[in-house]
Amino acid sequence: MRTIAALKLAVAMLLPEGGASAQARKDYAQTPTPKAVARRMLEIGGAGPHDVVADLGSGDGRIPILAAQEFGAQAIGVELDKALHAAALANAQRAGVGSRVTLINGDLFEADLADVTLLTIYLPQSLTLQLRPRILNDMRPGTRIVSHEFGMGAWLPDRAESVEGRTIKAWVVPARVNGPWRLETAGETMDLDFHQSFQEVSGTVLLNGLRTPLLGAHLRGTMIRFSIAPPGSAARHFQGVVGSDAMTAADSSAEAPGAVAGWRAVRQ
Repeated sequence: MRTIAALKLAVAMLLPEGGASAQARKDYAQTPTPKAVARRMLEIGGAGPHDVVADLGSGDGRIPILAAQEFGAQAIGVELDKALHAAALANAQRAGVGSRVTLINGDLFEADLADVTLLTIYLPQSLTLQLRPRILNDMRPGTRIVSHEFGMGAWLPDRAESVEGRTIKAWVVPARVNGPWRLETAGETMDLDFHQSFQEVSGTVLLNGLRTPLLGAHLRGTMIRFSIAPPGSAARHFQGVVGSDAMTAADSSAEAPGAVAGWRAVRQ
């Protein structure tokens, strides 16, 4: 992971005016996120000292400042409005978190999200839908996303709750598993075919010439689990970690009855 200094340099290159989001941001009458809601967003996102938190459309800087002040995170705020950005700088100075917070006057669509581990947003639906492809394509699987009020269209949240009459929605960026994989375990080979829509997965397995559905397929970030139960055989349960080209058995995968240890699947 890059250092926070490198992140500051990357974000500092943002354009201060224009870009895809400029007019939409100007048309959006921003209302600050209440502090109790901001705090709960960070709690739901699991913010901590090892995180890089980015708040897109950061307004007066309250979420980045809170992430640094109360959760010990490194934080970045990106705000297009110059007056709000100036207020955020003053607020960060008063809070004494300047070494852990970077506040940028720029276009949120130009932000470098590669090293962000927790992303917070309070943006209208039109902008969340524009941002969604970048989140799914550019951010690492397992990154947490927390939104105040607005959703991601067809990408349904993993979690939602109400705080002071406001809705908080949360997602985890899913690994990409769609398509064919070849699984090997204890000298046995099976061909898997996954179908994926955001974090929702299903699939089939070809074993001994017979194709049957995978059971209980579930994906959260980089963690996947599924079961294989050919007719007349006991179910076998697989739990693993998804990488770019392979899935490997999780360390604890053999603890439950019927769980398979030491398996590996390679993308075809």
